[in-house]
Amino acid sequence: MINIMIENDWVDHDFIKDWTIGFDELKTRAAEYTPEKTAQITWIPAEKIVEATRMFATANRSAMYTFIGATMGGNSISTFGLMGFLPALTGRIDQTGNNCILMPIKMRLPSYYKSGASDNDRTRLEDQISTDKFPLLAGPDAISTPYPNPSHVIDAMLTGDPYPVKALWTNCNPMVGLEDSYKVLEALKSLDLLVVSDMFESPTAHLADYILPVTNHMESEAITEYAGLNLITARVKCMEPRGEAREEADAVLEVLRRMGFGDKIPVQSYRELLDYRLEPLGIDFDEFARRGSIIGPDERLKYKNGKLRPDGKPGFNTPSGKVEFTSQKLDAFGYDPLPNFKEPLFSPQNMDGRDTELVGEFPLILISGTRAVEYYSTLGISLPKLNKRRPFPGLEMAPETAEKYDLEEGDWAEIEAPNTDKTIVRRVTLLPGMDPRVINAEGLWYMPGEDLIVGTLRVGANVLTPLRDDLDPVMGGSTARCLLCRIRKSDYRPAMQAAE
Repeated sequence: MINIMIENDWVDHDFIKDWTIGFDELKTRAAEYTPEKTAQITWIPAEKIVEATRMFATANRSAMYTFIGATMGGNSISTFGLMGFLPALTGRIDQTGNNCILMPIKMRLPSYYKSGASDNDRTRLEDQISTDKFPLLAGPDAISTPYPNPSHVIDAMLTGDPYPVKALWTNCNPMVGLEDSYKVLEALKSLDLLVVSDMFESPTAHLADYILPVTNHMESEAITEYAGLNLITARVKCMEPRGEAREEADAVLEVLRRMGFGDKIPVQSYRELLDYRLEPLGIDFDEFARRGSIIGPDERLKYKNGKLRPDGKPGFNTPSGKVEFTSQKLDAFGYDPLPNFKEPLFSPQNMDGRDTELVGEFPLILISGTRAVEYYSTLGISLPKLNKRRPFPGLEMAPETAEKYDLEEGDWAEIEAPNTDKTIVRRVTLLPGMDPRVINAEGLWYMPGEDLIVGTLRVGANVLTPLRDDLDPVMGGSTARCLLCRIRKSDYRPAMQAAE
């Protein structure tokens, strides 16, 4: 798209000259990707790529958005960079009807464990797992809150390298949510202590030494916020917690005090934490609840008047103050400063000429990680009302694909991938218009009504996806959006269906 925009002069030359760096280098890199070459890579017809580019670039108002799916492949950092470059080339950044930058409300962020928070951060974070391989993801130089790569944490649980990880306290569901479910299961079982905070007994909680029941959204008060919005809203509880459910943060704070860190944290309770976060606004949570919401200024062209940079100077919040088509941060750490394309590891186009026999044996592409309205991150599978609406994990495919493999809507199919000897089963859902070479196993499922671990290993898409760290050079990446596979009809019948 960038190549087409430059060739057709659908770019703002004044904005590029005044507010960007690296345009000539980007132009050279983009020239490698003609519509025809890109059509071959993406399976999107060249004429549709050209038309989409024309619509985006020549409209007076156009915006581009993404969410978590762009992180589930081997080109995540490049993809996000390119998606920012497209509106920059039009010169319509931070203008009404286009991609705008909404500044967050000036309150304290919920995370204090972040790089740059204090002078001792470098010492405190320099031995964090993944810092050596992914310094912009983990450790003191991390671009955002530093996180280790999940594969490195699982390896540390199993091997003790670079140091032992013997305990985990989580409010997530890694047994379902992380790739390579069998390896994750082994790692979780190897721990000396596993604590899970949750509302339901998830598969991960099923393995835990302790399950801490936490409040739900109707039993809890909170500052609701979303990255990229200039809005916060008060969530006021409408009922008292039942049983032994507690605010998750209260349990964390109590354990920190018992560990001797009470004097290092600014608050002693979750309610104090809410007030502490709102303190820069000059209000407490009671006042916030009376107001309901706070909306920050919604200004335009903030890069011209210094509203985007901590130093108050005009420009963008980058080392150069410009939109960096060639990233100085990436370059400083030895990465390619320009976005680049890398064919996914298990793509058939990566295998061609190298392992065509494997492609013949596994002719379909499996994608996963998609979500259902009823369930998000497995939350809701335990609820009978939601489970009745969506009782089985789907496998979406084109009618032509189903016919080729003698499958019909509602049949169960077994899925195999070349990187593991494990298989899963899924219930077929027909989706007209889907590419017949691709099937979609909806992400984050376990089989309700069965043993929680057995049910995860029977249907979970992450049984098939490998947990790797060599897909994206900056962060590691994921194979969730591209995996070779094959399918066949299965005689599996879930217990609840067999009883009907």
